[in-house]
Amino acid sequence: MKISMRRALTLIELTVVLLILAATAGILVPRLVGYSGRAHGAAGASNVQEITKAISLFESNKGRFPSNWDSLQQGAAGVNAYTGLVASGATNPLNVAALTAAEASALAELGITSSQLLDVHATPTNTGYNATFNPYPAAPGVIDYTTGTPNAALLTDPTVLGLAATERVVVLGLGTQSEMIGEVMTDAPVHFPESGEKPETVYLRYVACFQVSDGATTREKAKFLGVFAVEPGSGELKGAGSHLAEYYENRDQ
Repeated sequence: MKISMRRALTLIELTVVLLILAATAGILVPRLVGYSGRAHGAAGASNVQEITKAISLFESNKGRFPSNWDSLQQGAAGVNAYTGLVASGATNPLNVAALTAAEASALAELGITSSQLLDVHATPTNTGYNATFNPYPAAPGVIDYTTGTPNAALLTDPTVLGLAATERVVVLGLGTQSEMIGEVMTDAPVHFPESGEKPETVYLRYVACFQVSDGATTREKAKFLGVFAVEPGSGELKGAGSHLAEYYENRDQ
């Protein structure tokens, strides 16, 4: 009877195999990191451009901008910027302040007459709360821009958009309550950050910025400045250009 015996790897052979695997990983891992950055940049740029097109299409069809954005404020009084917008420890790019009646009117003149309040992130009243997919309180609240001097989420540092520090920019989120959903979009897009934050704990919708005044003169009609993604790790606003730059930075990695 012939007995078959399988020879085991010697220590030298095993060492050679491990060195080959380590060398292969050294080549592939940086490539994979580059692909991740390229995918993030390309997807972000595409989503920003598609949302901008959808806004333009809605305006063309309706003669006004869509309403019912996410207010990015929590609580009925809207006294705090939405803490779930960015990850813990990151810089929140927003602050909440009262608009003047003229600034609120500037939004309404554009067609933005209302926005949805979001739930309190720390102690949500909505049992099915999700910071991205279901951020609204159990009893939905609406901010009306046609009366009074309502609060709004304002960009803390307008200079990041190339504006003077005195200019006032309202920031609104594109959520499921937007008038665009079902009209020019099937659903509100989700931003996938590189830092890996989860949508149930961090608000990962895209936002739109509207200039209402330069600090001294209020615009008769608010000016649409563009669509952006908020990076949870830093609070940075990234438009299509920033995402494309990220794509090309990672292209040769």
